[in-house]
Amino acid sequence: MLKLKRKKISKKEKKEIVILTARELSEKIEIIMKKHIGRKNPITQAEMFEKLFGNPYSYSDIQIWFLLDRIKRAMNWLRRTSKCFVISMRTKNNVYCYFVVRDYDDADVYIDYMDKVKKRISFMQERCLKAVKEEFWKEL
Repeated sequence: MLKLKRKKISKKEKKEIVILTARELSEKIEIIMKKHIGRKNPITQAEMFEKLFGNPYSYSDIQIWFLLDRIKRAMNWLRRTSKCFVISMRTKNNVYCYFVVRDYDDADVYIDYMDKVKKRISFMQERCLKAVKEEFWKEL
């Protein structure tokens, strides 16, 4: 997640968000990502935000959260519908970044993440069945 030093923004300074359609945002991201092919050439979350929406310091925390969520959704859409398969990952310095998959090593980043997601889903399915079997609801 984009890390910023807290800054008080006065009502006069607050920036209004211009909401792009999902298609417009995806098109802009695809253009940006053409320069970030492969894990060795990523773009940081902060750089992506600035290219799409300008200086993040001019937005409130909730606006930043909302816009980052829109970026995430647009990238998911690109993965499903285009040839721009964007991967996100954290670097060793805990910086969030994005890049387009180029080779099998890059693909492993995404596949490893999805394996972890599958494990969490399986755990929650088992927990749901346990809740029924042990009648968790009686202790509410």
